[in-house]
Amino acid sequence: MTHSLGRPGPPSGEERPRSKRLQIWLLNPARVLLTVAPFVWIFSRLDFTALLQAVVRLPWWVLPVMFGVPVMAMLIQALRWWMLLRRLVPGVALKRTTEVHMAAAFYALAFPGISAQEIVRGLLFSGEADHAAIWSSTWVYKLMGLVGWISIAALGIAAGVDLGLDEQRGLIMPLLVVVAVVVLAVGFSFSKRLSRPSAAVARRLLPGRVYQVASDIRESVYRLRHFPGSLFACYLLTVAVQLFLVFGTTIVVLAISGRMYFGDMAVALSLVELVVIGLPLTPGGIGMREGLMALMFGRLGLTPEHVAVYVALHTVGMCSRLTGGLFVLTGRIPALRLHRRPGKHGD
Repeated sequence: MTHSLGRPGPPSGEERPRSKRLQIWLLNPARVLLTVAPFVWIFSRLDFTALLQAVVRLPWWVLPVMFGVPVMAMLIQALRWWMLLRRLVPGVALKRTTEVHMAAAFYALAFPGISAQEIVRGLLFSGEADHAAIWSSTWVYKLMGLVGWISIAALGIAAGVDLGLDEQRGLIMPLLVVVAVVVLAVGFSFSKRLSRPSAAVARRLLPGRVYQVASDIRESVYRLRHFPGSLFACYLLTVAVQLFLVFGTTIVVLAISGRMYFGDMAVALSLVELVVIGLPLTPGGIGMREGLMALMFGRLGLTPEHVAVYVALHTVGMCSRLTGGLFVLTGRIPALRLHRRPGKHGD
């Protein structure tokens, strides 16, 4: 824990239980099992002679692609958030937004699910801008990500993409459920008429201060309705960066297996990301994502060795998030505190 000079840190009795809870969460046996088991399953099926041959055949440019594509995607995602945030905080700088976004990607490696990055990002930026603007732009940013993946998956399925799943028709109903939930979330976020009854219930049930914070965020989301051009541009950029990630995965799989699967990858990655987002059970989605991708790739006809090479390369690609740690090490972004220091008013 870091503390400002001249200010005492919180009592050890406060800090230790919170740190202890974090350690318990990270070391939860079920969570560790969900993280490790997919890797054990993937690598237990290998013919190591065939694996070595697959590795030797890899072109030199695969590693730069696996590292560079996520970094480019993170930069574009920062631009996405800034497009929304600047409408609520006109003076916010793209450079600062990018630094915070990259540092949050670094911290999110140790926290649950893909949504952790947005939460950590909001915490890091909370002292520099209005909290309602930060969390409302974060909420809309997250909704657009879900809408983007749903759009890509729905278009792929409608176009007849066949993932080789006998139960492919069974995917349609879960996708429709996710679509319904997202549509409701969008409706409640932008329509006062729809959200008014739930807001009245929340006012009765929530403590006054909590309700006021939620109400401020709700009003800030409504303000974004006055910028339809920015919302639509952000949606287009969202789909573009997601297709860029699909393209990067397709190129790497082409290098590994010699086969091109862009349409299949678009649907597969969309469904995997929706599951990982909906079930934030492991730190950063690690393990769950690789296991699901292995299942999808196997159905497409890739060998266990091809799958293992991709998973290993994908793990290398995850290290691209460590670039965000540079902003913490250089002091551009303060170290993330897991406790809350008492304010000057004691709140």
